[in-house]
Amino acid sequence: MYGQEFIAYRDSVENGYNFWLSVPEGYDTLKVDIPVVIFLHGKSLCGSDLRQLFRYGTLDAIKRGRKIPALVIAPQNPGGHGWRPDRVDNVLEWVMARYNGDRNRVYVLGMSLGGYGTINYVGTYPDKVAAAIGLCGGSTLKDFDGLRRLPLWIVHGTADNRVGIGCSKKVVEKMQELGDTPLLRYDWMQGYNHGDLARFFYMPETYEWLFSHRADVREITEPFPISGELWNNAYRGWNNHADVRISDPPRKGYHPVRQRRHVHPLDSLVLPAADTLDLLPEDLRIVMFGDGCWACVDSSGLLSITDSSSVTKVLNGDGTWVALVPREEQSEPVPEDTTETVQPAAVEPQREPEKVYHTVKSGDTLYSISRRYGTTVAALCRLNGIREESVIQIGQKLRVK
Repeated sequence: MYGQEFIAYRDSVENGYNFWLSVPEGYDTLKVDIPVVIFLHGKSLCGSDLRQLFRYGTLDAIKRGRKIPALVIAPQNPGGHGWRPDRVDNVLEWVMARYNGDRNRVYVLGMSLGGYGTINYVGTYPDKVAAAIGLCGGSTLKDFDGLRRLPLWIVHGTADNRVGIGCSKKVVEKMQELGDTPLLRYDWMQGYNHGDLARFFYMPETYEWLFSHRADVREITEPFPISGELWNNAYRGWNNHADVRISDPPRKGYHPVRQRRHVHPLDSLVLPAADTLDLLPEDLRIVMFGDGCWACVDSSGLLSITDSSSVTKVLNGDGTWVALVPREEQSEPVPEDTTETVQPAAVEPQREPEKVYHTVKSGDTLYSISRRYGTTVAALCRLNGIREESVIQIGQKLRVK
């Protein structure tokens, strides 16, 4: 993940989709709005398990070390039907209301079912998108005129036996029937099949081409030539850490905290309410320390790092936290046949936690404030009796702890 944070949002957007949001390193310190990339996946990633979206595509490229200086929105289609432009747009607007995205630099790319979704979305909302790439897809639009108003690059392989190249050619023909298409580019890649085009998500040139456009300047940059060398090197040039996949156990000596691994707790932390854990090897889970760092727990319940504090907080399935003591620091059990009476430790009276407040300054958001104080937006809302969509005012005092 290497400096990029992944946040999972479930049931957050009315008439939208569940989605991942990738936030680049240093986002909180930026004084300007940043680009927004929408990645629409294909049919094989449909469902309700958001972790599927790391199998291939833009999120997987980021996780493997590809630096993409943008807010990356990756919604998940539950399946059963194609991408609905209005639902994709609701997700975009939800993010724009809460994060500092640049409306002149919104980009969309997708493959297969996501290629259909890309073309359908940008054809429905052409004024919202600076540029788009549709890979081995097509369109179900009735009106193709909107597609002529933005830089659009359509790519399809001639050997595609899943989505025939005729689906993309139909889009091009429908656009050309309406008149000139100066902002359209298309490539029919000889001999390439359906899965080959996934390499586009991993090439830095793909994002450089997208980022060269702005919605307020309707000019197209010529697409980069797809040479054999570029194609063969698509998966090279980064730290290809296969061991950092969300569900993989860490290799020996792996230190997840130093690697800055960030995983949204509500998506991957589901543990029983117990002081010790009984996990299968494939049941690797993640725990959170009081300072906000993350670490892994192996199948025996031991922490995979040694320089942590003695007590770790673990999220239960019901959303509450329970204390977990690393095995090497737990006391030895008293033998059953002993006559010694173990006296319970004295319990110190609980102190009322000190209240901490923050005065809202220019540029503050609930997200940036929560990051500054090591808490969450949901916790801030509970403490202050407000909603996530509430507008905060400069000078307003918010309780943060």
